[in-house]
Amino acid sequence: MMKKQLYYLSLLILLLLCGCEVALHENYVGIDPLQPNIPIEINLDAEQNANGELLLTGSSSVKFQIDTPKTKFLLATFYIGNMSIHETHYPQGKFDINSRSLTENNQLRCVIISKGGNVCEQVYGGRTYINERCWSIHVIPQN
Repeated sequence: MMKKQLYYLSLLILLLLCGCEVALHENYVGIDPLQPNIPIEINLDAEQNANGELLLTGSSSVKFQIDTPKTKFLLATFYIGNMSIHETHYPQGKFDINSRSLTENNQLRCVIISKGGNVCEQVYGGRTYINERCWSIHVIPQN
């Protein structure tokens, strides 16, 4: 009986000593830092001046194409001021802007929501990225 207890005690001490070899400061989970700038490209097919301002007269159509090469596109919402004027789940499309009710100091703002591009992030929820781009609007009065 004594030999059995001594055997279990020595086994317990051996396990404790093996556990002490692990350094406590090591990071066992690899965590990648978030990328500060996820590349997103937005092409607007609308009349623009040399400063990149959108030139609007009356009712103008704006075509867009959004490219998110490293993430999966989910949603784009276009705003003028705080008012949503177009929302889409497709990375390309067209919307109309009625410039008659706009003042000179407006901006067209696009908010894009995308998910991480790899399969693991898409299956397990992953990271959601929100990007925003803005363009100043220059209203050309009609005669």
